[in-house]
Formats: sequence, structure tokens, C-alpha cells
Amino acid sequence: DENDKIRFRSLSALRRLKDPSAESALVAFAALRDPSERISQSAIRLLPEVGPWASAPIVHKNFSEIETRDTLLNAQLESLELGDDTHAILLKSLRQGSPELKAKAAMKLPELGDFQAETLSALADLLSDKDARVRFAAGFALGKSGATGVPTIVQAAHHADPKVRLSALQALSACPMDIPAVQSAVEEIFAKESDPRVQFQVALLMLEIHPDSAKAQQMLIEELPFAHTELREHIVNKLQLSDRDSLLKKLKEAHSSQNPSLQKESSILLGLLAPKEG
Repeated sequence: DENDKIRFRSLSALRRLKDPSAESALVAFAALRDPSERISQSAIRLLPEVGPWASAPIVHKNFSEIETRDTLLNAQLESLELGDDTHAILLKSLRQGSPELKAKAAMKLPELGDFQAETLSALADLLSDKDARVRFAAGFALGKSGATGVPTIVQAAHHADPKVRLSALQALSACPMDIPAVQSAVEEIFAKESDPRVQFQVALLMLEIHPDSAKAQQMLIEELPFAHTELREHIVNKLQLSDRDSLLKKLKEAHSSQNPSLQKESSILLGLLAPKEG
């Protein structure tokens, strides 16, 4: 509408100013909240020009210091491209941003390929963040770092908190399994892990490396009665990577157990594999 056009032209005019003011910064920060995507995107383009004014009293009168920092960082992340300031902006977002910003910065890392030591350290810290979105994003980014990030992931896999170890395993699952360091890490964690939730996750990875691992097969088969549909399909797909003879043996053992649910699930899987026996 006409009001949108006026606001857009005003922001465009402010961008062309040689000497933006604190008032310009206030206008830009306010425009970031505008429901019109055209206006908010124009404000994002204006922010680099008014960034130095972000700490001006007139801005802080209307926006808290944390809100100002997060707004500016978010705008920088939205328009971030490879350049001299890329690493500094990403690192600041990972270390100081809101949970949403931390997750956004982590998800951008693989695209930008910034896996310097400082960045990996920040991601490792985020694996223990109380926000599940942040832990997931940090694990995703570490997994995309390849062999570079494996030592960081392995260190996190020995953390005292099972949630952190679980996030580390999710990061490992995103790594190529043909990396020797990844294989060694999975084997070591599988041998030592005691938490049932983490054991299950590492068993999924173990079958990718050692399809005939009887212990991993057993863990996954025993999990089947408790798995929701999507997870059950995932478990079945992993089990079918296994050596068929050893898997059949484990399924027959489960079928003769005293657990009715386990009997039912193993019977279904035996039915899937039976045609292949002939």
C-alpha cells in the first residue's frame, strides 16, 4: 500500500546518506520489526550503514542492549557473505546471541566453511546448551566439518551429561563413515557407553561400520517395541544392513523370548527376511 511505499523510499533514502545518524539507526531497528518483508529486508540493508550508532542513547531508550545486539547480529547474519568480517560475526553470534541466533549461525557455518579452531570450540560449547534447537544446530554444523571436527566431537562424546553425548553422536552421524577417525570414535563410544538412550544412537552408527555386530543388532531389536513408526522404519533399514545369517539368529532368539511385544516385532522382521532365505 501507499504507506509501505513511503517507508520503503525513506529507508532507501537513509541508505544513500553519507553520514547516517543515531536517528537513522533507530528508524532501521524499528523497521526490522515491520510485518512487510520488503520493509524489513530494506532495513537489513541499511543496518551496516548505521551499525556504529547502535549504542546511541536514543536507540537504547527504545531497544534494550541485548535486543539491539541480537537485532544487529541477526541482520548481519541474514546478509552474511564470505568476507573479512565473516568469522567475527559468526563467532559473536555463536557466543553471545539469543538461542535463535546461535542456531542460525551454526546452520550457516557449513555454507560458509568457517571451521577454524575458535569456531569449533564455540560449537562444542553449544552441544551442552539448554536449548535443544541450539544443540541440534551445533551437532549439524560439527557433522559437516568432516575430519576437521572429529576430535571436537569425540571430546564431547565423553562429556558427563548424556544429553551432550547424544548431541555429539548426532554430529558423528552427519560425518562420512569412511573417515577412520569417525569409525574409531564410534567403536570407542560403543564399547564404553552405559546410558540406554546414547547406546541406542551409537548402535545405529555401529551397524553402518560393522553390519555384523551382534551387540548392536540386539540393542536395536530390543528397541523395536518402543519405537514410533518413523523410528521403527529407520531401525529396520539399519538392521537390514546386517549380515543376514547373524541377524536371523538374533531375531529367532527374540521371537522365543517371554516379551510379547518383542515376539511380535521379531516375527514381522522374520517375515520380511524369510523370502530371502530361499
